[in-house]
This record gives sequence, structure tokens and C-alpha cells, in this order.
Amino acid sequence: MSEKQQRSIKRVLVSAGLIRAPKSHPQAGKILMTRRLADAHLANSWEFPGGKVELGEDPIDALHREIMEELAITVTNAKIYAVGQHTYHFQQLDKPSKDVILLVYDCDLVEGDPQKIGVSDFAWLSPEEVCQLPLPPADEEVLTRLASES
Repeated sequence: MSEKQQRSIKRVLVSAGLIRAPKSHPQAGKILMTRRLADAHLANSWEFPGGKVELGEDPIDALHREIMEELAITVTNAKIYAVGQHTYHFQQLDKPSKDVILLVYDCDLVEGDPQKIGVSDFAWLSPEEVCQLPLPPADEEVLTRLASES
């Protein structure tokens, strides 16, 4: 890859949650998935909830912030589950490629009922159902691990 191509790649660090409903929850054992907004990159696709880590921000702090901003819920016990990576190349000449590093944390819902604040939809799904979703390419490592545990 040439030096010019390397400079035209924007690296983005993302924290996401594999959020499991606790035993006391009506959706016990299921995983919370969200659907991206229509005007977002990868519009309307399903994903693990979360978002970009701001410069200087701790990835776990970003996880908590993004989940509160998008769903108005609180999670706990965040432990790294999988790390994914994918480089998105865009057709527009003025838009740089985007290299996404995805940190997915296994965590538990501790407070609140999900609300559609920064997402178009959400669903509680079994691990098997999650593995059947057409998720973004950066989620491949998560799906591989989830499938092996199911």
C-alpha cells in the first residue's frame, strides 16, 4: 500500500456491548441487538449496541456513554469478548477509507428498559438468532465465538 493510500484511511475505534439480559429479566439469556438509523453508515443494519470512542476516552467509558445515549440503559461487568477489524472502502473519491477496530464487551443489563433514542429499532435475540443476522463485517470474530458457544 502506498503512503498516499495509507494517509487516506481513517481509523475508528468502536466499543460495543454484547448485552445479556439477567436471569430476572423477561428476556433472560437473550442478547440485545440494535438497528442502525437510516442516515448512518451501514444504514438499517443490525449490530451490537455501542459507538465511536472519542480521542482520549477509555473504551469502557465510551461503551457506557454510547449505550446510555442510544438506549437509555446501564450495563455492568464489561469484559472484553472479541476484537474485530474491517476496512471499508468507499466509491466517493473525496471520502477516505475507514478502518474500524471493534472492541466488543460481554456485559449485563443492570438498569433501564431499552428505548429507541439513537437507534431505529432493537430486539432481544437468542445467540442462535444473532448468528443468523447479516451483521457488519467487523462483527465476524464475535459471531465466530458466539456460534462456538451455542
